[in-house]
Amino acid sequence: MKKIFIGIDVSKETLDVSVVTRSEEDNSTVVLSYGKYNNGAMGFRRMVCGVKEAARGVDASQWLFCGETTGDCDIRMCEWLYAHGFDVWRERARQVKDSIGSRRGKDDRADSLAIADYAARNFDKAVLYEPLDPVLKDIKDLFLYRRTLVDERKAAAVRAREKKALGLGGGASGFIYRDAMKGVRSLDRRIKECDRRIMELVRSDAEIERNYRHVTSIKGIAMVNAVAMIVYTRNFTCFKTANKLATYYGVAPFRVRSGTSIDRRSDVRSYSNLMLKSYISEAATVAAVHEPRIRDYYLRLIDGGKPRAVAMNNVKNKLIRIAFSLVMHDCDYEQNHEEARTFERRTDKKRCLSLSLT
Repeated sequence: MKKIFIGIDVSKETLDVSVVTRSEEDNSTVVLSYGKYNNGAMGFRRMVCGVKEAARGVDASQWLFCGETTGDCDIRMCEWLYAHGFDVWRERARQVKDSIGSRRGKDDRADSLAIADYAARNFDKAVLYEPLDPVLKDIKDLFLYRRTLVDERKAAAVRAREKKALGLGGGASGFIYRDAMKGVRSLDRRIKECDRRIMELVRSDAEIERNYRHVTSIKGIAMVNAVAMIVYTRNFTCFKTANKLATYYGVAPFRVRSGTSIDRRSDVRSYSNLMLKSYISEAATVAAVHEPRIRDYYLRLIDGGKPRAVAMNNVKNKLIRIAFSLVMHDCDYEQNHEEARTFERRTDKKRCLSLSLT
């Protein structure tokens, strides 16, 4: 059981750190100290020294560091603490914010105290930080860099199309068009090089390669979608069910119901990964045209009166569930995938029943 809870509000250059404990009398939060440190190795060491002084002899095994997920800003701190044997909990910023309730004003010190209080009240739900596998980390870095290059390519292509539409071959417009097209070709080469390096890393790990092969066996899911799914699920290890994965993608349906007058679909955009949702939307569009079983499913929903947006969302959900099932059953996609899995489960049940009776 943890006794010391350290809430850390992370910014690019500084860390605001509040140290609290729980009162044994009324179970309230008792603030022990507050400090502000640099977001670097020296600052991490000074933070630990400050916590040690505030903890008054409590062993480090009973400390729990907690911070909000802020991308690269907090990863360096988490990896340093993990390497030095401390327990670290990275929690979604939205989760912490919703637990606080309404608040007037905002400052970093109050945020660090709110994070520490959240950790003290919910430490039994803590998911301790573990660094990404080195291969997965390299794949993720290349994948995000590739996404940046794709965005740059889109911007350069737009500039080129605008100047071409003007029909001006000389002067500044002509130069801008030629230069923009040169940039587009250069970015194409860089994107292809990223793809090549990503695939080299995928093939270097047998488990990642196996799951990649299973996922891409679904028509519509290609390299980008498969790599994104593998990276953000830690190679399908951090989501226990397909429904939780679909929820993370933002395609699992939720409703808001109250009394007899309110019954509507819940807006889950702020709770989901919009980048992954955009990727699976592209895959669903392709699968609904070129994959016979998915196309039949989509048309059946349309014929049943479902709006096209709802039917397409169901297709996204179905693709995620199929991909998850393929990885869990260690098999590639086949036309009668769902029927085969159902038959397999029934056969396993019958086999277990017959063994128990004998």
